[in-house]
Amino acid sequence: MLSLQIAEAYLAGTDNSIFFALVLVVFIGALLLARNLHEPKAASLEALLTGIMIESPQRLWLRVWLGD
Repeated sequence: MLSLQIAEAYLAGTDNSIFFALVLVVFIGALLLARNLHEPKAASLEALLTGIMIESPQRLWLRVWLGD
């Protein structure tokens, strides 16, 4: 009986294991394909982060919330 319960527990977890294994395969494939992309007009990461920090709507809401 114990071996049957162990087998049932293993098979119950198999669905999730298969799903996450497939997600991992797709993620790795997308990562490998994304490495080959070349965007000549793309902004640098520093420019992107600066734009997010300076022009973010959260900053406006924070000023309104704090009353500055």
